[in-house]
Amino acid sequence: MGERQDGSEAAKAARERMVLEGEIVLSDQGGERRRGRGRGYREYDEDLIEEVIRDRLVKGMTLSAIRAKHGVSMETTARWAGERRKEAPKGANVVKIRDRISASLDTVAIEAWQIHEAAKMAKQGQLALAALKQIETVYRTQAVLHGANAPVRHDLTVAVVTEAERELQEMIREAKVREAAREQAVIDAASADADL
Repeated sequence: MGERQDGSEAAKAARERMVLEGEIVLSDQGGERRRGRGRGYREYDEDLIEEVIRDRLVKGMTLSAIRAKHGVSMETTARWAGERRKEAPKGANVVKIRDRISASLDTVAIEAWQIHEAAKMAKQGQLALAALKQIETVYRTQAVLHGANAPVRHDLTVAVVTEAERELQEMIREAKVREAAREQAVIDAASADADL
């Protein structure tokens, strides 16, 4: 029985080490992380929810990167982002909102360039590099905002023309030229005849 108690004590200790993250409980038993259903739902702060949605929809972060950064499950993040997409404003409001965001991002980019130039002059390489990273982030965000990073579809039609088809096309062209010449002859005859 002593062994059994040690086993149950180990299980109890393992349960105590379980951490509630979102709707998933992660356990560090045996050095590996196991997934299992949580004991309840975690309450999230509205600011955290907005940041997670912004990271997913605007910055384009992956679900696993968001899970690592914020500790929110991938399922929860996907659900929040999906709900936000459904309730997103339509039409002209979207254009106005994007323009407003783009103008703000332009301001950030300008200030980051100024910081970069000042850091370069002061020979502060780390600060200059950080400013360039911020500029890159701004430009990527603007690309996502304006859809410049969206895949582009190219339709291409390749037609192989056989010798018989070329001959047919040439015959059709010759017939059109003859018909145009006949019409022109009728027009010239009509304009030369004073009675018409």
